[in-house]
Amino acid sequence: MTWQLCENQSVAVLDHSMVERLECYLLGRETHLSHQIIRAVQLLEGIPSLERSAGLESIHLDEAIEEFSRRINRIAHATQKTFAHAEWEDMVYQINDSLWGYVEILEGCVTELFQQIDRIGFEQWNADLIHSATLMRDELTHRMDDLVWGVLKLEKQLRAYRRVCDISHGGWGVWGKINCIWKKLLDRSLITTVQKCRKFLIFRYGKFVARYT
Repeated sequence: MTWQLCENQSVAVLDHSMVERLECYLLGRETHLSHQIIRAVQLLEGIPSLERSAGLESIHLDEAIEEFSRRINRIAHATQKTFAHAEWEDMVYQINDSLWGYVEILEGCVTELFQQIDRIGFEQWNADLIHSATLMRDELTHRMDDLVWGVLKLEKQLRAYRRVCDISHGGWGVWGKINCIWKKLLDRSLITTVQKCRKFLIFRYGKFVARYT
């Protein structure tokens, strides 16, 4: 992936303006993910999902998960609601797909960060460059940590919802219950991939700083 920010151009230098552009870019991608999560639960609510590529209200991941939890709890305890396995599968698939899209964005930003550092001649390395790289590292690690938290929280909410379905609406049979106990509802590779990316980021940043100092 190429790190393309607000102006749809590859980063040429690393300074404070690039830090701000990275923050802006990642906020936009987080907002997109957050709206995708809320749209996914709308499948169970029976609300048509209208895709929009621009003009989304900014919303953080924790806010989206809180809204997701509120809605899915309300649906789970609605006695008049008929739960369909197809709706459940579609929702989980959409959430997995949206999460993977965000993971790939973060991976791409990490890769591009060090590609750009490698393109900058060593003679141009200075305290300002180190400071900008540090801020970018902090921004990326913060978002990776938030994402791991989000995946765990969503997994917990999805499991709680399915348990209510099993108890209140007959579930999907004994084998379905057993499978639900052992099988992750969200892709288990999501967290391991983010953790590997985080380790790579910290490792490469450490080498970069050590070489400069």
